[in-house]
Amino acid sequence: KQWYQRRVRGVKFSTVQSYVKVSNLPPFVSVELLEMAFSQFGEIEMSQVVCDEKGNPKGYGYVLFAKKKSAEECVNACNNGTFLLTRLPMAVNVQQVPTEDDFDNVYEESIKKTKEYFRDREVPPRFA
Repeated sequence: KQWYQRRVRGVKFSTVQSYVKVSNLPPFVSVELLEMAFSQFGEIEMSQVVCDEKGNPKGYGYVLFAKKKSAEECVNACNNGTFLLTRLPMAVNVQQVPTEDDFDNVYEESIKKTKEYFRDREVPPRFA
């Protein structure tokens, strides 16, 4: 067979509707925490915390769910409740939107472990 006649199998493409933008993130939220917190809504393919050119978080990020239904459930639950990721009383805002293509991530290992970090992280993600 010619290359253009072959079928590609096993490749999974997520739709734009599977992305949710999470804004109003507390300063000590990493990709790992974001993924752990939002995995209750369904399988996550990728999560990202957007940061500036210096590596400082911008206060928002994205979660890519494997299924559109999971993204919809996440948006509905977060819009009908108060979802807190850390001890801080900062409810996150969640909406389904297309993602930006050009950004970096904030990983757990890159966050400075200050007193504020440990105090902020002593309470797990939850609905208030």
